[in-house]
Amino acid sequence: MPMKIIIVVVLLVFIIIGGLTFLDSQGDIYYDGGSVSESLTSEANSIITVTLSGEVVIAGTYEIYSGDYLLAALQQAGGVTPDADSSCFDYYLVVEESIEIYIPKDSDIEKVSINEADLDKLLTLTGIGQTLGNRIVTYREISGPFLYLEQIMKVEGIGPSIFNKIKDYICL
Repeated sequence: MPMKIIIVVVLLVFIIIGGLTFLDSQGDIYYDGGSVSESLTSEANSIITVTLSGEVVIAGTYEIYSGDYLLAALQQAGGVTPDADSSCFDYYLVVEESIEIYIPKDSDIEKVSINEADLDKLLTLTGIGQTLGNRIVTYREISGPFLYLEQIMKVEGIGPSIFNKIKDYICL
């Protein structure tokens, strides 16, 4: 009986390897060093850049494939420091375009969730008045939740200077 099981397992392994080899020869899959991933289009395999700053081991700009997780760039950067605030970013954010990601330091300061805060709570942020607070709420209602902190700069009137004032006081 054990000999039959061994033969079946060996046959299955050969069938799987043969199938993967066939698919690879057709250009339908690529091997990315850790898993077999489907190659949907040449655009999906395009290289994009992710610039990481803040609480990462090695801040800088990293190249990943469009559609990869933020985790791929963080791994290239050596990961996040022990002081990183994990409520401010999502390791599994699917990165579709070149972006900059700031990883803030965890602190005792109560941070304002840009995805959940009401207008009154948003107004506690330096540089956010009634108009910008309303725009943040409206942006959330139309576009859905913010996926990363820098996305708040897509709200009309919030640019790098305001973002730099609030980045250590906000979370997702």
